[in-house]
Parts: sequence; C-alpha cells; structure tokens
Amino acid sequence: MTNADGLASSPGKTVSGIGGWLLLPLLGICLTPFVGAWNLWNSWEALGMLGQFPFHQAAFIAIETLVNLLVQFVAPIYLLVQMLQRRSTFPRLYQYWLGANLSWLVLDLAVAYVVFHDVFASGAAELFDRETVRSLSQAIVGAAIWIPYMARSVRVKNTFTN
Repeated sequence: MTNADGLASSPGKTVSGIGGWLLLPLLGICLTPFVGAWNLWNSWEALGMLGQFPFHQAAFIAIETLVNLLVQFVAPIYLLVQMLQRRSTFPRLYQYWLGANLSWLVLDLAVAYVVFHDVFASGAAELFDRETVRSLSQAIVGAAIWIPYMARSVRVKNTFTN
C-alpha cells in the first residue's frame, strides 16, 4: 500500500509532519522572499527613472513592482508562518498563491506587451527573454505539481490540522 507521498505505508499507519515531499514546498517558500528581494534590488534603477517614462509606462512599472513585492516577498513569508504553525488553511492558501503567481505572470506579460509595444516592435527588447521563459516555466510546472499534491496528499491532510 502506498500513501499520497508515494511512500510505502502499513495499513493503519498514517504519515504526518513537515517531511517527505513537503520539504520541497518549504524550501521554495523559504527561498522565494530572497529571490523577491533580489528582483526588487535589480529593479531599483528602473524605479529611480520613473519620471523619464510616459505616465502609462511609469504606472505599469510601479504597479508591477508593488504586485511582485506582494507575490514574491510578503505572501511567501505569510505562507511560511502558516506552514510552520500547521494551519489547516495553508494547503488552500498555497494553492491560491501558486495559481495567482502563474496568473500574474501571464497578465504581466500581456500588459507589458501592450504598454511597451513600441519597444518590443523595434527589437530593443524581447518579450520572452530567458528570465521570463524561466519564470513562466517554473510557475507552470510548480502549479501543475503542487496544486494537486496539496489537494490529494495524505501527509498534507494529516499535517495541517490547526
């Protein structure tokens, strides 16, 4: 008999605790704020030049930075607290966060294409550069793996009960 973590278990024995495959989301949640801080640091120069952009582009950059701060920094810290406290709300919030992150990336790309269309059309920048493709791929794969895992795992159901 196997449990949702893919580990052999004896009948009547349950798995619980932040272990097994749950260590990977824990690691991701722990690292994401550092990545978010790094991304914010790298965009600091663009934020300092907002006055040089037309209003619609400056507004896009400011809103994009604020949402990225929330999605990549604030939300993971909140999720980490929820996870470590083994809150019953954690699995659902984690699923929402993964879905929101993927949705945000797609929306961000679509709006960036509209707002900076002339830049992309001139070839001065690529919409799907290496970093964008990597981020989008990670979000798709992460959502495809971890949303179902959080919904179906025996370990998740047994761990997040507070």
